[in-house]
Amino acid sequence: MIRPTRTWQLFEQLVVKILEENDFIAIKNDVRGDNGFDLLARYKNEDWAIEVKFYRTARAQYSLIDAAASRLAINGASAQVQKGMLVVSCIIPSELRVIIQDKFN
Repeated sequence: MIRPTRTWQLFEQLVVKILEENDFIAIKNDVRGDNGFDLLARYKNEDWAIEVKFYRTARAQYSLIDAAASRLAINGASAQVQKGMLVVSCIIPSELRVIIQDKFN
């Protein structure tokens, strides 16, 4: 029996394609979930920890975005990755984007 690809998996595959079109080399990270991040990517001479979140709602929820960004920052630092990227499927208002960028640099 063939299982259909889940929406979050399709979104993650789309993110990988977009990254590759922008000269990133992206692979699935071995450690995922609460202790890791979804993708490990390389762009020029920098390693990137990338977390991909598919949300069922179009509106961003600050608590979910903040929690995902916090885990990404902690887990990326633990993996000794220089940069982090959080990719979400919802619309983030500019005020929230500024708050997250300021908080997590």
